[in-house]
Amino acid sequence: MFTPGDKLEFGHYTVLRELGSGGMGVVYHCRDEFLQREIAIKMLLPELMEEDDTVEVFHREARLAAQLEHPNIVTVHNIGTEACQGKIHHYIAMEFLPGAVCAAK
Repeated sequence: MFTPGDKLEFGHYTVLRELGSGGMGVVYHCRDEFLQREIAIKMLLPELMEEDDTVEVFHREARLAAQLEHPNIVTVHNIGTEACQGKIHHYIAMEFLPGAVCAAK
């Protein structure tokens, strides 16, 4: 969906690289240009964006994770949408944890 150097949220986030993908989304390593920190952004897969139930599950996941504080759970910073190629992409911006990159397919 996105490639290194792409800007999201009108320049708020810069895509650095894709970290991996799974059954529900693609995760990108990004730079928060406003707060000057690295973050991870999980984008809902394009084929799932048209299903209202799936979008709600995606947002519910973000809201529930945002209520939790635990060393083994990433911190959620933001949820939002990004317009690209005529589609609205739903995303969760969260804490970036450096380490091994795994791509679950």
